[in-house]
Amino acid sequence: MTNTGINRITSRYLNDVNDPLIGQSVTGGQTYGGQLGGVEVLNADEALKLSSGTVAALTNVGTLYGGKYQYVKFYVSQTGTTVAGGPVYWQDADNFVVTAEVPTAGAGFAGVALNTVTKGNYGWILVEGKCKCQPLDNTTKGSPAIGDIMILSTIGRFDDVEDPYATGAVSQLVAGQWLAAPVDATSTLYLAFVKFACQNAS
Repeated sequence: MTNTGINRITSRYLNDVNDPLIGQSVTGGQTYGGQLGGVEVLNADEALKLSSGTVAALTNVGTLYGGKYQYVKFYVSQTGTTVAGGPVYWQDADNFVVTAEVPTAGAGFAGVALNTVTKGNYGWILVEGKCKCQPLDNTTKGSPAIGDIMILSTIGRFDDVEDPYATGAVSQLVAGQWLAAPVDATSTLYLAFVKFACQNAS
């Protein structure tokens, strides 16, 4: 396990953390300011041990995999709703604040939400590695396949596109690659590899 910052995991599972204070699962008491923006690089075994393992009404992404995870704040004034397995974007990268609201052309993609963290609270996101992700109910590509390009969409989910080379405007929206064909279905997660390394997760 490799980490940066002072990382205190307040839940048995990384994808269940929903802290009202930095590094604190209840209001009141000590906070851990050095943790905000902290990164954990986990191998497959470590991630599995910190994983709830089951998707409970899509409140989290279930099994976690080896990758790079970062502790962030979820923007208190966002109008959108954080979706487990959906993309989040930097609202304030310098202070490690993310939002589920989709900016123009997907600018500032930060990573994948692991669970439905309450607005204004703190939790973990995946910034690089494998994760179960939430596709659009109707992806752009008619017949999605394993290995397809995964891109950001305009409604807070991931899409699958026809263009195998991600040319032109599509290239700036590339977030990773589908490791399982994202069949068009409401509220279903599919495994993908997120290739984007967040700008503040060094």
